Amino acid sequence: EVADSGHLIFFLGARGWLRYARRDFAGAAADWERLGRCMEAFDMWNPAVVAWRSHLALAYVALGRRDKALELARTEVEVARTWGAPRPIGVALRALGMAQGGDEGIETLRESLNVLRGSSASLERARTLVELGAALRRANNRVQAREVLKEGLDFAVRCGSQPLVEQAEAELAATGARPRRLLLSGVESLTASEKRVAKFAAEGLSNKDIAQALFVTTKTVEVHLSNVYRKLGIASRVELARI
Repeated sequence: EVADSGHLIFFLGARGWLRYARRDFAGAAADWERLGRCMEAFDMWNPAVVAWRSHLALAYVALGRRDKALELARTEVEVARTWGAPRPIGVALRALGMAQGGDEGIETLRESLNVLRGSSASLERARTLVELGAALRRANNRVQAREVLKEGLDFAVRCGSQPLVEQAEAELAATGARPRRLLLSGVESLTASEKRVAKFAAEGLSNKDIAQALFVTTKTVEVHLSNVYRKLGIASRVELARI
């Protein structure tokens, strides 16, 4: 046991997420409940610091305490809107949508996505995309679910969030999507031919030299490089050499 402090707030937030990931929902809830008491004691109300109500709402949903989860999530949305920053608003709306469930929850998740599209919070956007896709899949809207989940997987890969990548892949597989189509971007998504072309390009070889080295046409090299740039989110050889 240690005294309540600003440092403890961030520790409780992190340990709560670890416990949640290990499916210790009661332990996560206990951490986030104490976190909330600490923040209120220090008169810290901005959810951009730590969105403890949104976190706790998710733990309550997992524990079957949906009414309490809804109350917390609605309060978080109000508080976040008071501060006005897109990221905490989007996070709060996502928690509310997950607590609501059903058609109402899907609409709230769409609202979360719309808010996050206008922010730089790529990981939060990825999380909302995956949760929205999962909700659509549960509502038996598989076609739309696949499109949303593919976009969510793309962002998850770019952000380097392996747990979210795995969640998106599992949800996509549940919609009937083929595994080879799941990875849309990032180094892991490159084909063997694309990797070979990228390696030579990063070393400074011209398209003509790469074509001769690989016994393919210059046009083939151009197509492979175009795919590499798109998947890696870059636009030049200079950027490629930095990866």
